[in-house]
Amino acid sequence: MKLHALCYCSVRKGSHETLLDEIHDILEVAKKFNNKHNVTGVLYYSGGRFFQYIEGLERVIEDLFDRIAVDPRHHYVHYFGTRAIQKRRFNGWSMKYVQRNSRVELFFKNRGEKTLMSLGLNDSNLSDFLDELVLAEQDTLPKK
Repeated sequence: MKLHALCYCSVRKGSHETLLDEIHDILEVAKKFNNKHNVTGVLYYSGGRFFQYIEGLERVIEDLFDRIAVDPRHHYVHYFGTRAIQKRRFNGWSMKYVQRNSRVELFFKNRGEKTLMSLGLNDSNLSDFLDELVLAEQDTLPKK
């Protein structure tokens, strides 16, 4: 069976006070599900926006996205599509978490942009953005 990847961006719903709890919950559920279903990927959060890239069997990740798309913590979900991949970018990461950091900010600055949403991700820059997320330090959230 061939590996596939999909990615999406969304705007976070919710107050600033609940942000850490929400991200913690998302990561806990993702890690359990992903370990069980051999899914890997990254979750990036900055400026009220989520970006997620997930890798695995096509049916598994598309079913997962169907649930994410109706999750009340997200709105304005933009689906970038699903495509076949040769190998995993995030091998060993059931779900890497990256938040706004200097490496990613430099990536945006070098392209004359300030944020993920202004970047206008497309086929030509998505691979470069994913490369930056692979190299970025993983952030840890405080225990609940």
